[in-house]
Amino acid sequence: MVITFNAPSSQNKARYPIGSSVSFALTKSDVSLLALLVYAFPLFLALGITAIASSVWHSEWVAVALFFVALIASIALLKCLLRGRAERFRPRLVS
Repeated sequence: MVITFNAPSSQNKARYPIGSSVSFALTKSDVSLLALLVYAFPLFLALGITAIASSVWHSEWVAVALFFVALIASIALLKCLLRGRAERFRPRLVS
């Protein structure tokens, strides 16, 4: 894992020298929620929209194109919704 500091101070350099091992803490529920939001939400939303579209339009290409458009749109929507809450999923330096 690479650690970068915006303004490295002498205290940070002494406490965490380059190449040293550090420990991070992140709760299991936060990891599970983040995985659910990042992987499952866009995929299930795109699959749901594609299922509805395939019942309305009987062309395979419309369903395929709509799947990828919905997947990209749901990822962009998720990024906008989590913009202010990114700190919750940031690992904490333990040692």
